Parts: sequence; structure tokens; C-alpha cells
Amino acid sequence: MAHSSSGSDVRAEEAGIGRRGFVRDHGLGSAERSEAVDQVVGRVRELGLRTVRMVVVDQHGVPRTKFLSAPAAEAALVRGLNFSSAIYQLDSGNTVFTGGFVADADLDMPEMTGFPDVVAVPDPSSFRVLPWADRTGWILCDTYFPSGLPNPLCGRGLLRRQLEVLGHEGLRYVAGLEVEFLVVRRDVQRIALDDLGHPPPVPAVSASAHGYQFLSETRLDSAHAVLDPLRDALWEVGLAPRTMEDEWGPGQFEFTFSPMEGLAAADAMVLLRSTVKQVCARHGFVASFMSAPTCRTPSPPDGTCTAPSPPMREPTSSPTSTAPPRGTACTTSLGSSATQRH
Repeated sequence: MAHSSSGSDVRAEEAGIGRRGFVRDHGLGSAERSEAVDQVVGRVRELGLRTVRMVVVDQHGVPRTKFLSAPAAEAALVRGLNFSSAIYQLDSGNTVFTGGFVADADLDMPEMTGFPDVVAVPDPSSFRVLPWADRTGWILCDTYFPSGLPNPLCGRGLLRRQLEVLGHEGLRYVAGLEVEFLVVRRDVQRIALDDLGHPPPVPAVSASAHGYQFLSETRLDSAHAVLDPLRDALWEVGLAPRTMEDEWGPGQFEFTFSPMEGLAAADAMVLLRSTVKQVCARHGFVASFMSAPTCRTPSPPDGTCTAPSPPMREPTSSPTSTAPPRGTACTTSLGSSATQRH
């Protein structure tokens, strides 16, 4: 059924969400998007979801979110959602690095002066239901200035525009994620009042598994308390690992995934990190994707194998291949952007 923008705008206005006509007036809508919005709204109602997380990824790769009620989420899908631009003026330690209320301070973007709102426009194609959270949906958003101009610090929008450039050259972007991370056990769940400074102290942790027995079946089986819930959660959000492997370090794992095209690979990386971190936390563990999270464990060099390919070419790598196809670039977290460091 076609999406009725006028009726939805009325309901959205009653919910106090977003800006009337923003998606339509700035050419961000389409018949395909309207159909996808209808499908998401239908699933939210059918599943009885109580919360939908609207997620914006900052320039460090950190997901920032607002938890919306189901009616508010329906409104945001139509009108967008006001979202603080302060997230783009924080460093990876959550410290403000700009002048904030000084015109053109540091960022050379007057639109950012005074921490104004940007408009987050949800992408309905990214909708997922999170199996570890109670009646909760999840949607990625692109951000725009109130004028309708794309926010240049929105990495998702930047990638989308670069993919369009590739498409004009008759190419498509294919990427395969090979992600390593470290899992440690949190010894104390309590947060003491003395721990409330900024930045907070590192929590007391212990190793989650023995290491230094590369690809050991016995070692990998001993990590079932970590791997089983991760496997199940990733499967249910449509991101089933192709392989799960025991790496060299204690509690160090590698998950690989089948090649993905375009924006899907970047979205998958965001969803993967969120899933691993949140599921681990709910089971008493801490997961880190940092290149060197501790001085006593090997650095996990997670990487992405990427290749610009002709539109109809099938991926040439296989699950058993360790070398990328000719013309493929392999980047590790030491040489890539900050999106893989957390």
C-alpha cells in the first residue's frame, strides 16, 4: 500500500517529532522509500515493539542513539528526527574539542555553531529487531542540516555519495569483513561513586579464555559462554558469521562474513560492533575492537578486504582463501579510519 505522507505528517506533528515535509521537500523520499516505511511500520505494529533505536554514527564510528516509542519512530520515519550536532564536536574520549559557541570555531562550518540540531533521516532498509533487547527495533540514520544540505561529517552519507561516483564509472564496491576483537570478563559489575570522573577509570577485568593455541578446537569450545549468544544474536539480525575463529591472544576471536556490496558492508560493521559489545555486556563480559586494548595481549588487526568490481562480476574470494583477489585492497585497523577502533 502506498505511504500517505499527508496523513502521516498530521500524526507526526501530534507526536512533536521532526520537521513537517522535510523528507519530501528536500528530495529525500521516493516511492521505494515510502513502501519500505510502510513495511517497517507494519512490522513494528505486528511485533508489538515498544522501543525503536534511531542510530547516528559519528565521525569516530561511535553509534549515538535516541530510544523512541513506537509512535514517535513512525513519525521520525516520515519527518526525520532532531538530533544534537554536539556528537560531531566530541573526540573519541567524549571531550568537546571545538569552541562550541564561537562562530566557525575549528570546524569551519557555521551550521555547527552553538551545538544546533541536525535532522536525522532514518533509512528504513536498515531496520532490524534486536533479539537481546526487549521489544526493540533498530534503524540507522543519515544526517542533514535544517536547510536540507547533507552533513559532511555524516560518514554514511559520504559513503553513499562515493558509491554513486563509482556507479557512474560502471563499478560497484564489494567488501568482506574479517573482524578481530578481544573479550575479557568484567570482575565487578558495581560502579562506585569514586568511579564517576571523566574519563572513568578502566574497570577491573580478567581474561575470558586461555590463548596461544591458534585455531584450537578445544579452546574455541571453552568459549561457548561468549560465542553461543553472539552467534545466535548475529544470526537473528541477519548477520550470520561465515566463520568464527580462535585467534592467537587470550580471549581474541575473529569473525568473518561473506562479501557484501555497497553500503551494506559499512552498515554491517556498525551492527556487528553494537551486537558484540551489547551482548557481551549482558553476559558479564567486555568486548573491545581497539587495536591495542591492553599491553599484555596481541593486537587484533581487524581488516576489510575491498575491491571495486564491474557490476556483474561475482566475488572471487572463497571461505578458505587467505589472499584477496588481484586488485583488492586489504586494510587493517592500524591503517584505516577510526570506525574500527572501538
